[in-house]
Amino acid sequence: MALAGLALAGLAWVAGWPAGALGILLGTPIGLINHALTMPLARGRAEDRLTKSLAWRLPLRLVLAAAGLVVGYRISLDTMIGVAVGATLEVLFYTLTAILTLLRSVGGRSRSRHD
Repeated sequence: MALAGLALAGLAWVAGWPAGALGILLGTPIGLINHALTMPLARGRAEDRLTKSLAWRLPLRLVLAAAGLVVGYRISLDTMIGVAVGATLEVLFYTLTAILTLLRSVGGRSRSRHD
């Protein structure tokens, strides 16, 4: 995810959007931290403490994202948009992971039917 943030920031810089590139660089660590906060829950490491874990993890994710957006806005609107892009990279990776998992499971079932 960090490499994707760097690549997107580089593309934004080359495309003539330096404020957006700065925002992406600022937002990517927020996405990484949010990812680190969420993945232990998604992997089932905290089943017995799920409610307590959610009670502090989700508000912390919200505060981090809001703080990043405010910092980005204080610099410029373009930077704030870049922060939003960088912070939501985790969602892109969650979605891609879910799609790949679905394709693997559907592919496995379809192959087993034909055997």
